[in-house]
Amino acid sequence: MHRKRGGATYRIVCYADDFVIMVAGTKAHADALWDEVAQVIAPLGLHLSAEKSRVCHLDEGFDFLRFCIQRRRRKGTTKASVYTYPSKKSLLSIMVKVPRRRLGISIPLSGIGSPNGCSSGTNASRGRNSTAGS
Repeated sequence: MHRKRGGATYRIVCYADDFVIMVAGTKAHADALWDEVAQVIAPLGLHLSAEKSRVCHLDEGFDFLRFCIQRRRRKGTTKASVYTYPSKKSLLSIMVKVPRRRLGISIPLSGIGSPNGCSSGTNASRGRNSTAGS
C-alpha cells in the first residue's frame, strides 16, 4: 500500500550484518516488520537479537555503527534536522585512552553511556546477528 493511502515507506541501511530499517509511517508499521525481517534473514543464517533490536522514534535517537543518529530541532528555528555524531560508547572509549588532565577538563566517567544508546521521527528497527563481535 502506498503512503498516500495509509501505507508506509521504508529505507534499509546495511553494513555487514548490521542494519537499520527506517519507516516513514506509524509505530504499528514498524512493529509489523519483525516477523517479515526474521523470515528474510533466516536463510542467511542470521536472526534478530532481542537484546540488540528495538523499535524507536528518530527523535529518541539510535546507535548504529558507533554513531548516534537523532532528529533534533535546529537552534533558533522550529525546523528539525537529523544529526549524526559519535555515540557515547565511542566517546567513552576515546576518553579512557586520553588522560583527562591532558584534555584540561574534569569529566566524570561514571554517567557516560546509556543502555539503549542515545540519551535524547520516523521509526527505526535495528537488527544485528547475535554472533557478531562488535
